[in-house]
Amino acid sequence: MSRRFTLITALLVAVAVGLGTGPAFCQVAVDPVGDNAFVPEALPQEPDGFGIGFQSYVIPAADFVPQTTLEYTYSGAGYISRSAGPGTTWWAPITLPAGSNVQMMVALVYDTDGPSDITAQWGAYTLHQSSSPGPGFTEFSNASSSGTGGYTYIWFAGPTMIRYYYDLNSDGTNDWVAYRVSITLPATGTAMRFAGVVVSWNRTISAAPASATFVDVPVGAFGFRHIEALVASGITGGCDATHFCPNSSVTRAQMAVFLAKALGLHYED
Repeated sequence: MSRRFTLITALLVAVAVGLGTGPAFCQVAVDPVGDNAFVPEALPQEPDGFGIGFQSYVIPAADFVPQTTLEYTYSGAGYISRSAGPGTTWWAPITLPAGSNVQMMVALVYDTDGPSDITAQWGAYTLHQSSSPGPGFTEFSNASSSGTGGYTYIWFAGPTMIRYYYDLNSDGTNDWVAYRVSITLPATGTAMRFAGVVVSWNRTISAAPASATFVDVPVGAFGFRHIEALVASGITGGCDATHFCPNSSVTRAQMAVFLAKALGLHYED
């Protein structure tokens, strides 16, 4: 006799597996931390590999690109510092899965210049579908080292949903969106340097719609939000156009269909 599962159980398994595994946590090689630095205890050291638990996405200094031509030094410990010329801004793209919720960003920096500060910033570009108007940048948040000497952390950014196609500039039209983080070093020499940025994020489930798709899963019912997300993603259409049949059993063949759709499996061309 083949095993049977309730429809809700099978779909939740499909979602858990379909979400996949997140990027593994990496430690940036840095010089010994000074006395005035602090360790961000809120940052998870062993993030969840899947599900909606918090995870860490590390962008090392080597992945940042200067916005202007300049002279710089990349140390064996992983830091980038200015070696000549005026200060400049370094930036790196953020490539998290759509639907990710960015909770916090932390920049690891070194600052021994009293009057000058290192600034960390993050935001997104609106990439319009037509050439007019042109691309525009929206800043989400920024913070600076505030004159703290030696090794320290710059905490910046608050909860922001990663969406690659929506109305970022509130002009009534959805456009493509690209995200980036930047570090500005205002001084020359080794008084200012940075090792990279750690992004703390978690996966999310789509917000519940105002109305129900199925008459047997009304607004507020158990699993309503998750079922509606599966329907919107095309993973299931219910047992008919107006019923989900949440208490019905599902065969192994039906479960295979759910999993294949959730994982995006397909034959090679």
